[in-house]
Amino acid sequence: MDFLELFISFARVGVLTFGGGYAMLPMLQRELVNKRKWVTEEEILDYFAIGQCTPGVIAVNTATFVGKKRKGVLGAICATLGIVFPSLVIITILAAFLSNFAELAVVKNAFAAIRVCVCVLVVNSVRKLLKKTVIDVPTGIIFALVVICTTVFRISPVIYVLISAIAGIAIKSLAIIAIFLSSIHSLSAADWRLCLSSLSWGREQDGSRSSSLRTCWPSRNPHRDR
Repeated sequence: MDFLELFISFARVGVLTFGGGYAMLPMLQRELVNKRKWVTEEEILDYFAIGQCTPGVIAVNTATFVGKKRKGVLGAICATLGIVFPSLVIITILAAFLSNFAELAVVKNAFAAIRVCVCVLVVNSVRKLLKKTVIDVPTGIIFALVVICTTVFRISPVIYVLISAIAGIAIKSLAIIAIFLSSIHSLSAADWRLCLSSLSWGREQDGSRSSSLRTCWPSRNPHRDR
């Protein structure tokens, strides 16, 4: 029953969403986060990011990730089949007749309007993602640099994703190092003497020799706590 639910849920997304790719993201977010509560906002954004830098369509990759999380490999297969099945059926039917009607004025006008609608859906998806991802100065700087680079240079999006990932790791590591150095700098002379005196060799109850290192941050200084 759970596998059928996975298939039907993603089939609903596939049959009701036009434009594919990023245009599917709002529907996926509404179905998986708000309605089903299968994943959180943070998880769905991570799946979108991973789906962007892996081969295949981002919506299909996201379906695979969610299905894998829910029910393992079989769940991933059911979710993937569910999201591609409606498109496969509809495109197969359209392909049989489209060549005969593609040159009609009414068909050309319809496709022109559909392209405009898809652009709006994509912009709406980007707006929602922007609110959740650009949350501080470092992420804002990364966002601005990627926008500028994608405008100026013609490089694969995978490169930007990988560079952004490395930048995120580096920024977080530097922040942790800065906090650590700040904590060390805040230690007084008494704190340092306590730290050095805590390095001692002791014996356990069974008589074996062991080493014990006591924590010596200022907040744990017994003299200061008094």
